[in-house]
Amino acid sequence: MLYVKESWRPALLEIPPDPWRTCAMELLFKSQRALVKAPKALDYLTRRGIPLDAAQEYGLGFVPRNIYQKAAAWGDAEREKIWIPRGIVIPAVRGGELIRLRVRRSQGEPKYYVVPGSRGYVLIARPNRPRRVKIREIRAWIIVESEFDALACAWAQPHAGAIGLGSALMKPDAGIYTHLKGADALLISLDNDRAGEEAARWWVKTFSNARLWPSPLGKDPGEFVSREGTEVLRDWILEGLPPVFSFLDARPHADFPHIPAP
Repeated sequence: MLYVKESWRPALLEIPPDPWRTCAMELLFKSQRALVKAPKALDYLTRRGIPLDAAQEYGLGFVPRNIYQKAAAWGDAEREKIWIPRGIVIPAVRGGELIRLRVRRSQGEPKYYVVPGSRGYVLIARPNRPRRVKIREIRAWIIVESEFDALACAWAQPHAGAIGLGSALMKPDAGIYTHLKGADALLISLDNDRAGEEAARWWVKTFSNARLWPSPLGKDPGEFVSREGTEVLRDWILEGLPPVFSFLDARPHADFPHIPAP
């Protein structure tokens, strides 16, 4: 049984130093230009529920070959080179600052590689709305393990933001914890395995506004969307939210009534 320590506190969010952010932004911009010329990567993302317009909205990129850069330029005095593997680049941004780069490698282990010097614990994906919504305005969230699942869930609908933990063991940092606590609803959809189930119990015990909402097909929302498509994914997310969200879905210009905290 999962034991939740009463003394748990969310970790403070750190911002990487200027040299790291400068090099990381340069790498990210180059990878974003490369992504549109990488049909296999684009096809993979589309099957994961992330079409090109979603990939561009969330800033994804692609590194076409393994590269090495001088670590000193990144502000890293502990190593000589920074290795960037071939694969899809997943940026994490907070407050307009790039704080982490993670690469979903095309082959080899580990499958996901965090660029040294990155900070932050979770990826935040805003819902798909015509107007870019601020994090504090998001009233519902879906919590998943895979960052690609988070992007697919957020892109599929305009109501709930998504948090990609990267691992069932990860917890929210202080930068997002308050927003999750104050939300009207949290849907917990971690992987359908023992680790995911134990971690999900931590979430519902820690957040009174959370409910378990496992993927109805496959081990996670990624398998669900790859089999059923984004429209079904959208309906599944909406079904898990309080009824007021269905009202808003039918009347997108209606005012959002406040849901009292339980």
